[in-house]
Amino acid sequence: MAITFCNLIFKGLKREEILNMALSEFVHVITISAESIVRTNETPKLRKIINENYTTFDGQIPYMLAKIKNKHVDFEKISGSDFIYDVCRFAQEKKWKIFLLGGKDYSNQKSVQRLNDEFGLNGKGLSCVISYPFRNDVTEIIRKEIKEFSPDVIFVALGIPKQEYWIDENRDFLIQNNVKLAIGCGGTLEFFSGTIRRSPIFFQKTGLESLYRFIIEPKFFRFKRIVRCFLMFKYL
Repeated sequence: MAITFCNLIFKGLKREEILNMALSEFVHVITISAESIVRTNETPKLRKIINENYTTFDGQIPYMLAKIKNKHVDFEKISGSDFIYDVCRFAQEKKWKIFLLGGKDYSNQKSVQRLNDEFGLNGKGLSCVISYPFRNDVTEIIRKEIKEFSPDVIFVALGIPKQEYWIDENRDFLIQNNVKLAIGCGGTLEFFSGTIRRSPIFFQKTGLESLYRFIIEPKFFRFKRIVRCFLMFKYL
């Protein structure tokens, strides 16, 4: 089942369905916030990727508005920062290996350590903070690491739309190397590693996580992102 919201098709409606789907086919998961909805409507290439894969509601406000418009459809808010724990538990059960691509070097290393120590998983990572698109030599290094490790799951923390472009461009390579589930996860590794503290539950449930981040880190680019989120309403 799928629903349409703000000109986008959302097929990632429930965690369990996404994970079980990965048992039989390659699944590319995209988590979408209000800001991402605006960006996607402005970028045909990104919109095509989103509409063809398993897109989830990440932002609380888009999720609540979609619930109002789709009262008879049962679906969940699935953010990267929450979904990584669901994937870890599923990977424990299936004895799957997890590869982390992207994020800052410290966050990537600490996240891998947490996968291994806390969840007892076989995890590996590569930070790659170099600008995307990657140089050919960097692409070769990434592909070599993935091919040798042969992960079942890959989290790509390059930020939207770079992570979605990378997964889409490397789709055939990932399938050929046994990857079952590829997830664009943005800044999830910063939270998962404990590098950055996630906003309190109140801010999460009211859709004000971006405001909280701006309060503790008042930078102009964060203010611009908050303002940009309001453009989502013209696509309703």
